[in-house]
Amino acid sequence: MWVFDLNSKSNAHISHKNIIAGYPQGIICVCWKWAHEKSVRALDWGQRQNDRPMLKKFIAEMDRADEIVMQNGDRFDVPWIRGRAIYHGLPMAPSYVTNDTLKKSRQKFRFPSHRLDYMGNYLIGEDKLPTTFGLWKSIMEEKCEKSLRRMVRYCKQDVRLLESIFNRFRPYIEPITSIASFPRDCPECGGRCTKHQTRRRAKGSIAYSLICTSCGCSHTITKAAYDKNKRFATA
Repeated sequence: MWVFDLNSKSNAHISHKNIIAGYPQGIICVCWKWAHEKSVRALDWGQRQNDRPMLKKFIAEMDRADEIVMQNGDRFDVPWIRGRAIYHGLPMAPSYVTNDTLKKSRQKFRFPSHRLDYMGNYLIGEDKLPTTFGLWKSIMEEKCEKSLRRMVRYCKQDVRLLESIFNRFRPYIEPITSIASFPRDCPECGGRCTKHQTRRRAKGSIAYSLICTSCGCSHTITKAAYDKNKRFATA
């Protein structure tokens, strides 16, 4: 019997002693893209089924990022990568700034499902590519190059789908990192913002909710920061 992960609750009854000694283990491929780039990049473990060179390159890419957007990445992707990194003795940062769309979806929205394939179809009319467990088996047991290329295409589509979903989320969720030059500017795109709401906090201080005139994203800053930036801009 084949199973994907012994850590899942449904497979808790299966002992680790059932893992076949010497069987290929690791991450088959990784795909990613940088914001505002058109192409999706990809690496795979090759015919030797060795994910060390691939992970060494990809971890370097992770280290360059100010923020990493992933679906269920905090619980799945990053621990998987870190688990393989420690196996290979590859250095890896203990933490990354991540924006997990699964967490954001559950926190901010009431959808019938928070799975990537459902949200893609529901929000933007796009789907994941179809795949089966046999695709993994074909790659691992037969070293099938055609199946490996299909796996990479599947992974690339997931990245494109994730970016489209995240871009739909952006006006409705708080930013984590900022590219803005000034507090009044949009942290997501750097565009100019206008006042949307004035809020008086519990201690009496005033804050402004700002909305970007370019991308529609919103954020909140204190009145003092807003006024200071305004004086600087008009000086």
